[in-house]
Amino acid sequence: MSEYAQPQVLVSTKWVEEHKGDANVRIVEV
Repeated sequence: MSEYAQPQVLVSTKWVEEHKGDANVRIVEV
């Protein structure tokens, strides 16, 4: 299994729920 190139950019679904309205947050699926 390979490792993520940038693990610091991964967040939990709980974090997304808590920050989805933040103006500086962008959700990106790759």
